[in-house]
Amino acid sequence: MKPIVPTLPRPGRRSRAAVRIRRGLQLAALGLCWALLTVPVRADGSLEYQVKAGFLFNFLKFTDWPPGFQPEAGKPYRVAVYGDRDVYETVAGALRGKRLHDSPIEVTAVGPDDDLSGYHLLFIPRRAGVPPAKLTGKLAGGAVLLVGEQEGFAAEGGVIGLVLRGDNVRFQVNLSAAEHAKLRLSGHLAALSEIVSPEHP
Repeated sequence: MKPIVPTLPRPGRRSRAAVRIRRGLQLAALGLCWALLTVPVRADGSLEYQVKAGFLFNFLKFTDWPPGFQPEAGKPYRVAVYGDRDVYETVAGALRGKRLHDSPIEVTAVGPDDDLSGYHLLFIPRRAGVPPAKLTGKLAGGAVLLVGEQEGFAAEGGVIGLVLRGDNVRFQVNLSAAEHAKLRLSGHLAALSEIVSPEHP
């Protein structure tokens, strides 16, 4: 489920109109890629998390980590799934063999006794029932993209919250939480999300 986002040639000098057109085409192409993931998911829990694994892949793709945290070529992007073995197995299976920027993706199952600060992305499934505030201490010193699917996850301090709109998956972004985690999210990603403000600034 690896999306293909076409890139356009970059001429030496571009008018503002050309820049706007190029950005519009990129957003349209990216929007199409995300739309391909927003399929009905209620009927089958395994399908739901295969779809969400595609979202996690794209979140990795459109996030920049600070120096010292961005993987070097050939080194893995480390993804952790917290507190739900079934979800871990589905996500790990969906991302097995995928590569991003010449780096593999390594998926690990973690729990409350594990060090979480060394991961690039930490996914908190709904059944884990852990609010972002309870993980703050465990993420200190890292630059972790915290993604969850509990109601209000992004507003409560997560970076990205996956939400269901009807039978489709959408996502919310907390830009303040991303900045606090030293992460830079692509403008394309932000443009396709619902931006939320923290409940407790």
